[in-house]
Amino acid sequence: MHFKALSKKNIQFFVSLQLTVIFFAFCHSQKQTTGYTNNIPEKTPMVVETIPFSIAQNYFVKNTVDSISNPKIDTEESFKTYFGAATKMGESGKPTVIDFTKEYAIAVVLPVSNVETNIHPVSLKKGTDGSVVFEYKVAIGNKLSYMSRPFLLLVVDKKFDGNVILRRLN
Repeated sequence: MHFKALSKKNIQFFVSLQLTVIFFAFCHSQKQTTGYTNNIPEKTPMVVETIPFSIAQNYFVKNTVDSISNPKIDTEESFKTYFGAATKMGESGKPTVIDFTKEYAIAVVLPVSNVETNIHPVSLKKGTDGSVVFEYKVAIGNKLSYMSRPFLLLVVDKKFDGNVILRRLN
C-alpha cells in the first residue's frame, strides 16, 4: 500500500513537472510584434571594427514611398526613388552631398506618425561575417498636430561595404 501511494505521488510530480516545462517552452517560443521589423538575422555576427559615418541632412522621404526593402542604398538612382532634397535658406540648408561612387547610404525609415519621433544612432560596426550592423534607438515624444515620416540617413565610405543589418535597441 505504501508503494502504491509513493508511485502516485511520483506520477503527480512528473506530470506537473512536464506541464511546467511545456508552459515555459510555450511562453519562450512566442514572438512579440511591435509593428516594425528589423532585419536582424537569428545569429548576430561578432563585431570586428567600428565604422565611421556621417548623418545626411536636409532630405525628406517621398510620399510615394511605403517602405524601403533594403536599408543599404548604393546608387544615386535608387536614392532618388526614396528621398528628395529639402533645401533651406543659408549655407547649412543645402542637402548633404553623397558621392555614390565612394559612399553609400543607410536608411532607417519608420512608419508615418503624428507623434514626435527621433532616431538616434548608437553604433555602426563591421561583423566577422562581413556584414555592417547599425544599432539605433528611437525616442518618442509628444503628440503632433500633423503627420510626419521619421527617418535617419547615414553616409558610409564604400570601403566598409557589406550586407546592412538594422538593430533597434530599447
